[in-house]
Amino acid sequence: MIHRITEFMSEDHDRLHAIFLGFQNSKYIDPNIANKLFYDFKIGLQRHIIWEEEILFNYLEDKKKALKSSASNSNPIALLRMHHTQIKDYLDKIHKKLENMDMDTDQLESWLMELLDEHNIQEEETIYPWIDEELSEREVEEALRELTIFQKKNITNVVNN
Repeated sequence: MIHRITEFMSEDHDRLHAIFLGFQNSKYIDPNIANKLFYDFKIGLQRHIIWEEEILFNYLEDKKKALKSSASNSNPIALLRMHHTQIKDYLDKIHKKLENMDMDTDQLESWLMELLDEHNIQEEETIYPWIDEELSEREVEEALRELTIFQKKNITNVVNN
């Protein structure tokens, strides 16, 4: 059983990365499989973003935790939200090309992966451990329960709007 936000969210990063690699490996072999894998990746990543913005970040903001990073005097949550907007834009651009059976998405994929790599490192090394540390054990358990419940929902209609 998972007891830390860091572990739960990092496992989802790994799961999504594996789906994306499957998409890339099948893109020029079987476009139909590639489209299905990209769709699964897109929906999964959009759900992951919802988990962060609507569940995890709210725990910190609701508790009025200091969102300023002592090292850079910046707001790490605001930066992550900005990344989320950029990530969703890349997902939409790739998805539109694939819907038209245009497999020429290598450059967009590269930009998306570069952004995701930077984003995931910041989350896994800073934000998730910070959440685990700042929240009480009860709050971490409650957040994990909310994440698990949301994980089981069919959110296709939520993320496609």
